[in-house]
Amino acid sequence: MFPGNAEYVARERHQDMLREAEQRRLVEITQQGRPGPVQQLANWTGGQLVKWGTKLQGQPMSLPPQPTAAHVTDTKCC
Repeated sequence: MFPGNAEYVARERHQDMLREAEQRRLVEITQQGRPGPVQQLANWTGGQLVKWGTKLQGQPMSLPPQPTAAHVTDTKCC
């Protein structure tokens, strides 16, 4: 082994670990606020039920806009 090689390997390993940690952090940031697969299925099912109900009633379909996190307010009752 060459002198200083162990220090170089340790420094490179440390840099690799920092890059991996940054990648994990960025993935977590991009996934925040996204509904999970169960919520996506529930949203889709709800939309389908509304479509079916309006067809059965013979009325034109107009769905209200989906609420976003920015539109959610404190929902305390009474």
